[in-house]
Amino acid sequence: MIVGIVLAILVVWVGIPTIQGQDTSGWKLEFSYYPDPMIEQGAAGEWDSGFVWAGDVYFADGLFHMFYLGGLDWDTGAVGYATSEDGLHWTKYAGNPILTLDEAITPYGIDNFAVLPDGDAWMMYLAPKAQIQYSQGGHQILRATATSPTGPWTLDETPLIEKGERGSYWDSAWLRPYAALHTPDGYFLYYIGSKGGIGVATSPDGLTWTKYDNPDTTSALYKASDPILLINPAGWDDYYVDDPTVRWTENGYEMFYDAWGDLNNTMAIGYATSSDGIHWTRYGDTSILPPHAEHYTYPAAMVMVDDTYYLYYATASYDVAGNWTGNFDTRLITGTITRE
Repeated sequence: MIVGIVLAILVVWVGIPTIQGQDTSGWKLEFSYYPDPMIEQGAAGEWDSGFVWAGDVYFADGLFHMFYLGGLDWDTGAVGYATSEDGLHWTKYAGNPILTLDEAITPYGIDNFAVLPDGDAWMMYLAPKAQIQYSQGGHQILRATATSPTGPWTLDETPLIEKGERGSYWDSAWLRPYAALHTPDGYFLYYIGSKGGIGVATSPDGLTWTKYDNPDTTSALYKASDPILLINPAGWDDYYVDDPTVRWTENGYEMFYDAWGDLNNTMAIGYATSSDGIHWTRYGDTSILPPHAEHYTYPAAMVMVDDTYYLYYATASYDVAGNWTGNFDTRLITGTITRE
């Protein structure tokens, strides 16, 4: 099984112990941007005419499956579905959207989600948007299940994961799910917190979850749980890190994530590896690709087919002054990793 996968704020480095992972010194990463959009906004009046945002992609039985976030505006987010035979040319499902939350749960739609095919079931871990404005994530992570990608999807009544308790905790305002995995080590759900950083919760059954907590940290910010990847004050990603997409292989775990190196629109994509899915080592001292010249990049899903990586990302276009233009679509990065 191939397992896939907005702005954050500046965080304070508090001395997380040195992380250990795979030695990537002999690895060669070669990636490039694919020029054309994969999924574009719908025509005027269609349910996804306001925006589309990459969610998760899987390759199964010779077919690519994409789940994406869309809506008339940022406060009507629902989940759509599309398929592709080559990972490049996509057909939207005629019955979209496949999942829309009831207004009794949230009047503002879905904030973000991660999909996981598991045996005969499909699971979607999602965060209802807590309030108006896209920059605000969810207060809890829910689960929906289905027997096929197109549904019908059934939402569990009980939340699986809650934001941190009120106070100074790193995920106390909101949390946002990005990648779900089922590995020999158990279930993993990667998310970002309101005060910056990438976190993970683990589960033996996909229902009962425990946030990772490093007992060696003493800061009140990390009293109840800890991020597993923070900014690197001495590196290119010294402003924030988020949007993880994670994959498990027999050689360990690998992650693509986005980061800002400073306040001047230098968003780029980084790569990290881990032996256990919790302790991560960054690849080198640079991003795997320079910032895109025309838009911000938000990694969403990773698929490997015939030794080629397909890294899908959401975009937010901006003008030369750095102002968002309101154009959103889903795009692709392809490449290879050679391990020497």
